[in-house]
Amino acid sequence: LVESVQVRFVAFLAFEACVGLYFPMMGTLKGDIVPEDMRSTIYNLYRLPLNVIVLMPLLLNFSISTTFAVTTAILAVAVTSAF
Repeated sequence: LVESVQVRFVAFLAFEACVGLYFPMMGTLKGDIVPEDMRSTIYNLYRLPLNVIVLMPLLLNFSISTTFAVTTAILAVAVTSAF
């Protein structure tokens, strides 16, 4: 992609800044929205399908192109579900 080490380093710092801002904000937002007495149950219900989706391509030994197509389809479903 880019041969310059400085450009890569700046891109890395920008990425880390975005991640460093995103996760604390999402944690605060989820803490405000999800009731504390139901928090662990709700989080675990969301993690189960995610873990199945992650393990499916790994355990079924799909080819790279099939794995890419499946993950692209899952991403498309997630994007359409957001609206």
